[in-house]
Amino acid sequence: MHLSIRTSLSVRELLIWLALALVVVLGGWHLFIIGGADNSPLLRQALRVESSTIVPVSRPDIVRVSILVTVANTGTQTITLRPGDFALVSGQGDVLGRAGVPQPSDAFSGAIAPGGVRTGLLTFLTPAAGLSQAYLLYHPDQGNVIFYAHLTFAATLPSQTILTTITEHPLNDGAGMPWGMAVDAAGDIWFAEPGCNFTPICPSDTPPGQLGEFVAGAHTVNFYTLPDIAGNQPLFVALDGAGNVWFTTPDNSMIGEFDPRTRRFVGQWPVIPDSGPWDLTFNKGVIWYTEYFISGIGEFNPQTHTYRDFATPTLNSHPYGIAGGDPVNDNLIWFTENNSSVARIGVLDTASGHIAEYPIRARSASELTPHLLALDYRGDPWWTEGFMRAIGTLDPAVAVPGRCGTSHGDCRGVREFPLPPAPHSCPHSHVSGIAIQDKQFIWIDDSGSGQVGNYNVATHQFTLYDLGSCEAHPYDGLVLGPDRHIWWDEQFANALGELIQ
Repeated sequence: MHLSIRTSLSVRELLIWLALALVVVLGGWHLFIIGGADNSPLLRQALRVESSTIVPVSRPDIVRVSILVTVANTGTQTITLRPGDFALVSGQGDVLGRAGVPQPSDAFSGAIAPGGVRTGLLTFLTPAAGLSQAYLLYHPDQGNVIFYAHLTFAATLPSQTILTTITEHPLNDGAGMPWGMAVDAAGDIWFAEPGCNFTPICPSDTPPGQLGEFVAGAHTVNFYTLPDIAGNQPLFVALDGAGNVWFTTPDNSMIGEFDPRTRRFVGQWPVIPDSGPWDLTFNKGVIWYTEYFISGIGEFNPQTHTYRDFATPTLNSHPYGIAGGDPVNDNLIWFTENNSSVARIGVLDTASGHIAEYPIRARSASELTPHLLALDYRGDPWWTEGFMRAIGTLDPAVAVPGRCGTSHGDCRGVREFPLPPAPHSCPHSHVSGIAIQDKQFIWIDDSGSGQVGNYNVATHQFTLYDLGSCEAHPYDGLVLGPDRHIWWDEQFANALGELIQ
């Protein structure tokens, strides 16, 4: 059936939102019309979606949408049809894409006389996210009229496995054991090479580690050996706004800075003795880091080189991954608590110094070891769960700090997503690295199964890729480059991995 509403509104945005509200309430794929003045020649114009399909393109987050559309002129005046009159919108009213040149180019444009009908194929290049509730919007320039039709697709949303290439770049001359990673504005990869496997410390006779620079365009590697002081093995790296590389050395409880322009170490500064500074992040120009050995969060001023710490409410929490830059509240610093008997997600409010902790499950599990985390566009933290072979996310608007809200399973506001079973050839699992691409893909790696892949939040599916060896051990370093390449460390293979789509 068709629904016609007459309105005197002149603001286009109000019309669009009203149309969306009608679509959401009434459902179905039927056409919904909002009409303008009674004398509009387009008031009785008809639009029908014949079919709609989607096909993948070379980028994982973009698809080509093809929509076969029929427009009939049921009025009394000639109308002019233009591809620019059409748009693809999400159920939330976001414009996903405008129609491109119709195929063939003259099939769906030009004049339609009264009583005439025109059928043509519209094409859109659009984000895959949001297509499950997509609508075709027709808003011609002549008259205050909006047409909506809900789309159903002949094909399911495509997997992002199309045209995927994985390259593993050996690091032949480094100290070995690449760990934390960061990417600069040019797409070059910076990584820490401690030369040892923190368990949770390195042997006392381990030589100084190195910082590595992988020049992505040239595929060359530069190494910079840390000063020769005890316990000087770097673990994680982060870049400041000027492109300087900052790093942690847990065994001597220091934070250091390296200048890529001069290729020199600027300095290293001690923080709380035996605190074990671990992962680090920048937030409003200040470094925040996890204190793995003393269950706290540290703040380090990169200008004054002063620090202070904030103890977690729960003892022996072993803070591990950390993330700043919350898009909703930039005072918040999120982190994981890696001890399986604790297994909480913490958040520090830098304005008050208060730490809140959110339990993940009602009952602890020995495999549940929250590892690294990242924030999505809503400010919701996503994290990897180590030996649990799963990832999780938290909705801060629903979860209650310090309380679970259930007697078993996930706590209120928490959702966990188990990965598919590990391959028989690599049966172990330890999910660690994480990076978020756009609004749709949660990229992860699994050091135990030798896999890298993603979780698609739109289709609720995992896509995992097996590496060349299950001994590669892709671990805490996983980043998304500005060219949308995915990079990760291969700790035991002494290599960097790159995935291109």
